[in-house]
Amino acid sequence: MPGVFTAVVLGLGVLLQLVTTPFAAYAVGRSAYRSGAPLALGRVVRLPPLVVLVVVLAGGVVAGVLGMLVAVPLTTSARIVARHLRT
Repeated sequence: MPGVFTAVVLGLGVLLQLVTTPFAAYAVGRSAYRSGAPLALGRVVRLPPLVVLVVVLAGGVVAGVLGMLVAVPLTTSARIVARHLRT
C-alpha cells in the first residue's frame, strides 16, 4: 500500500508541475517584456522584439527556465545557419 501512496503523490507532483510551468513562463516573460528586455536584446541580436518575446515564452513552456535562457541564442544561431545555407 505505501507504493500506491508514493505513486499518487509523485503523479500529483508531476501534474502540478505541468500545470504551473506554463503560467510561470508566462509571468516571467511578461515581466521581462514590461522591462524592455525584448527591445534591448532584439537590438543586440538583430531580432524583432516580438520574436524575442515569443521565443522566450516558447522556451519556457518547453524546457522551463533553462529553455528561457537558451531560447534567444539558439534562435540567433539558427538564423545565422539558415542565412549561410541560403547563400
